[in-house]
Amino acid sequence: MGIWEHKDSMRSIEFAKEHNLATKCFFCKSDLEELIDSWDRPTGKDYPGSMVGDTCNASVCPVCGWWTIRKCSMDSFSEYLSYSKRAATATLKNLDISDQSTPIEDVKSFLTAKYEARKIVDPRLFEETVASVFGQLGYNARVTAKTKDGGIDVILDGPSNTIIGVQVKRSKNFITVSQIRELVGALMLGGIYTEGIFVTTSDYTSYAKDAAKKSTDNILPVKLYDAENFLSALHASQRNKYQSKQELLETLQNLNLHDIDKRTFDKK
Repeated sequence: MGIWEHKDSMRSIEFAKEHNLATKCFFCKSDLEELIDSWDRPTGKDYPGSMVGDTCNASVCPVCGWWTIRKCSMDSFSEYLSYSKRAATATLKNLDISDQSTPIEDVKSFLTAKYEARKIVDPRLFEETVASVFGQLGYNARVTAKTKDGGIDVILDGPSNTIIGVQVKRSKNFITVSQIRELVGALMLGGIYTEGIFVTTSDYTSYAKDAAKKSTDNILPVKLYDAENFLSALHASQRNKYQSKQELLETLQNLNLHDIDKRTFDKK
């Protein structure tokens, strides 16, 4: 389905000037990848000493997939003309991340672009998202059965026979020391885990951080991922999606670049 769409209403002069010459993503602030950089020069005429014609450029974000296309005309004095009706950008769809049937890849892209929405994502869907993120970071990840998880939501098989139990909490409140102790207890009762990870959409109290450190020093290693840490992991996992510019172009597979160019730039 994808999370991006094109709307002609985004072709204002102000938006074009502000965003279509940007080098960073308007949504997740990652560096943009240049996809098209070409000149369309008039033929059959001689323009000595001048740069007459059109430039057509397109860039895409390698993390969340946001894209932007711009076309500028040059006169005989090499001055850019107005940007009016010469810019096309992707706009974010209103994805329902409270629905468990929403595709995980769309959820990850959506959260990358609009991370504040993590607070309303379906809890089970967020568990699956966490599993997918760690899976793309090199782990063999699986979500546990909802009714028989023993306090562990995701299991990660890592290098050197490590088995990591992950607890996931989509919460607006800080994680408390008792919740960390519950994770440690679940890890010990499970009998197979070599370490644990706690992932939350919020943060941890100082007592919770102390409890994780004590467990790491004396029982089992426990790593804490707060909202910021998980966003970094999400970004890292998304970057692995794109291995070439051709794959970046596939983020626009539901749109024809030439059609966008015609719709957007030929209207006066």
